[in-house]
Amino acid sequence: MIRYVKFMPVPVRDQDRALAFYRDVMGFTVATDAPYEGERRWIEIGVPGAETHLVFTPKTDDAIPQVPTMVLVSDDVHADFETLRGKGVKFTAEPTETPWAQGEYYALFLDSENNLLMLGHA
Repeated sequence: MIRYVKFMPVPVRDQDRALAFYRDVMGFTVATDAPYEGERRWIEIGVPGAETHLVFTPKTDDAIPQVPTMVLVSDDVHADFETLRGKGVKFTAEPTETPWAQGEYYALFLDSENNLLMLGHA
């Protein structure tokens, strides 16, 4: 039986810039940072306490996806929105009530590599 997802790819152009964003701004932890291919490194990061990690993979363009590449669960979307915005995170949509669950909110933002992320309820 499948237990969990080990890691999911996050396309990045600049590994150091992405590492700084996810570690310093988002508060993720670094599980692995090791030499990999040429000048690239194998970098796995994760939410503290979570089993699933993210791994940085090469990104070939700066196009912003139409659909979030990742959905992050928050206990308080409005508070986390304010915290992240205060750290300079660029939001493309401020907290908005979801059409699928009354009283629940989501917000959309870009990471350092122009990946569209969603902050929402479980």
